[in-house]
Amino acid sequence: MTTNLEIPGEFTTTGLKIRDGLSRDEWLKGWAQLKKVSGVVQWAMGDWLAYGERNYGEEIAQALDDDDYDYKTLTNWKYVAGKVDTSRRRESVSFSKHAEVAPLDPEDQDRVLEKAEKENLTVRQVRDEVKAIRGTKTDDPNKSIRDSIDLINKEVAKLPAPETAALACLDMRGFDYTSAHLLSLWFTKFSLELNKASKREESNIRLVK
Repeated sequence: MTTNLEIPGEFTTTGLKIRDGLSRDEWLKGWAQLKKVSGVVQWAMGDWLAYGERNYGEEIAQALDDDDYDYKTLTNWKYVAGKVDTSRRRESVSFSKHAEVAPLDPEDQDRVLEKAEKENLTVRQVRDEVKAIRGTKTDDPNKSIRDSIDLINKEVAKLPAPETAALACLDMRGFDYTSAHLLSLWFTKFSLELNKASKREESNIRLVK
């Protein structure tokens, strides 16, 4: 996939010097080209980071920590580039839409990206397509999350008031499926350990008395 850019202006390290007297059509064409630039940068940096991870492993973590870019943004670009092979990427489909299909199997990625390209789907519509596919592959794709959260709630109810109040602030509804599941498992372990510590403390108090 190659991209030829025709921007009516001059790029500098701090901006874009735009030529005076642009027509509306020229402005619209330039805007479309700039969106391509954005996608090119995301793919290029994602591919570069994925290459670094394959060849240097954890050594690139230090480079990311010291970088001026947001760590989460960089890891997201790396993840998408690593999951969506160059042969599957569609030039007319935005990076954001590719990010939505990244968790899918390659065949499903192809199917959704092809539909997104032909029907000009929005990011939200692509997300709905992904949810539909994931929903057909399990009776209830959110069941493991709900089960984990139910376990958290049961264990949290047993904790002393301060710990209960702290964990009550956790709201996982805004996380994606994988993140929510991992967080729920981690906090389940956390709450169980707190409960064990609380019981040990109560036992020590009884022994002292």
